[in-house]
Amino acid sequence: MKKIFLALFCSFFIIGCGQHISNINIPEINQSESVLLKDLRPESEDSDKIFSYLITSEAYGINRVKTNFVPSMTRLLQHRVYEKLGSTHSHPEIIVHHMVVYSNVQANTRRSLFAASFGGLAGLIAAGPDNNYVALHSTTIDPGFFEVTAKDEYKRGWYSNKENPNNANVIITYIDAEISGKRISVKTISPTVLPKNQENQDIFINAVESAIHYYLEQYSIE
Repeated sequence: MKKIFLALFCSFFIIGCGQHISNINIPEINQSESVLLKDLRPESEDSDKIFSYLITSEAYGINRVKTNFVPSMTRLLQHRVYEKLGSTHSHPEIIVHHMVVYSNVQANTRRSLFAASFGGLAGLIAAGPDNNYVALHSTTIDPGFFEVTAKDEYKRGWYSNKENPNNANVIITYIDAEISGKRISVKTISPTVLPKNQENQDIFINAVESAIHYYLEQYSIE
């Protein structure tokens, strides 16, 4: 039984911890250095954090994730802004207040622990991995949300039934930034299980790129 719980404990951290470094191939990325970028994020947003080890805690199963890919999240945002606005804005300026990623594996991990407690190894096998697929879900939010959740940061890893009706494992990405003085904040729920035609992609790159795409959709090209 101890081995079962040790296996579950280790699997609990697969999403978000110990990621290998992934490289994003972006030809001529140096061209986007003309876009001014001010990174005002709290230092903590660029680090891993496990909010609780206690299964009864409402913070259990929620982690802050340090993304390990090159270019970095903010550099990727800078380049995507250049791609969309570089030709129409002579000197677009980005101020990033928050850009952070969380993983939520709470429901699936609790199911697995419950199955292991009452059914041993057979119960754990019956519970199986999380194969529930969640559709990409994005929405704009009030920038004040970050101040409200500053002391209980784990709440940023929560989702609604509308966002994740099957309680699947998910990645939650936030972007709160200004472009040329216009501030917009977004939240994106992304799957940890990608469709077969995308299964070789890095799930965190997919999550961040999806969030950036939605974020930039909120800006009209004038």
